[in-house]
Amino acid sequence: MDKNSACCCGALPAMWWWLLTLLGLPLLFFLMTGARQGAVETDLTTRSTAALNAAGMDWATVNLDQRGRDVQLNGMAASKQDQDAALKIVQGVYGVRDVQNMVEVAITPKTAPATASTPLQEPDVGITDQTAQAPAEPAASPADQTAQAPIEQAIPPAEAAPAPEQQAVMNCQQQLNDAMTGKTILFETNKSAIKRDSLALLDSLTGIIADCKDVIAGRGIQVSGHTDNVGNDAYNQNLSTQRADAVKDYLVKKGVDSTLIKSAGYGESKPIASNDSEAGRSQNRRITFDINPE
Repeated sequence: MDKNSACCCGALPAMWWWLLTLLGLPLLFFLMTGARQGAVETDLTTRSTAALNAAGMDWATVNLDQRGRDVQLNGMAASKQDQDAALKIVQGVYGVRDVQNMVEVAITPKTAPATASTPLQEPDVGITDQTAQAPAEPAASPADQTAQAPIEQAIPPAEAAPAPEQQAVMNCQQQLNDAMTGKTILFETNKSAIKRDSLALLDSLTGIIADCKDVIAGRGIQVSGHTDNVGNDAYNQNLSTQRADAVKDYLVKKGVDSTLIKSAGYGESKPIASNDSEAGRSQNRRITFDINPE
């Protein structure tokens, strides 16, 4: 066999290995992306469910299966107010991008309006104006009225709106979420030193916490630090803890009661975006503020 033939035969296996490697890279990328997306969905499901349960809305459930950061809200609400409150809670969970509201409102019996001109307050839940639509009927006999009375008394009252205390917690958490929307607390690279550009944001958060002091008392508020996946796990865990501690110390220095606030670092364990791009890593490097459930 001449040299050219030997060269071609020796190169053929190597060419196949390169081809298999190139074909495998997209598959590997797809599997890694899917795994990270699953972690984001699991985290948002856990935190959204916890927020709903803390507000006494365990009738509501969330679905993020194959949805990334878009939440589907499900359940049967006792009233339109409960439906709106549940939607507002999930929209306020940090990391949630969009909420598809699939909550239904239960239809409860209501007394017919006194006149045909009385408007319906909730026409979208399937209740019709009985006085305007029903044909005239003969008056019921006293015996009929006696038989009907227990039925009318057995109608259960509609569930009450969220307790004032729960509503106050939801309002304060929403204020914190609104203050952080589109903003990030910045630190020096690989350090826990807060950049001066972020001090104004922290000052505004201090004001919100001060206004909500009575609501937070007995519950507390947690400052949580998070990082991207650049570097090893132990380093990221330590850095996130130091940054959360730095934010806590600043808030206490500005007047927040130290007994109301705690800090914790989670490193890269709770991403809200893919770490495969700089934009995603930037979202994962964050500080969050959460009022603790009772």
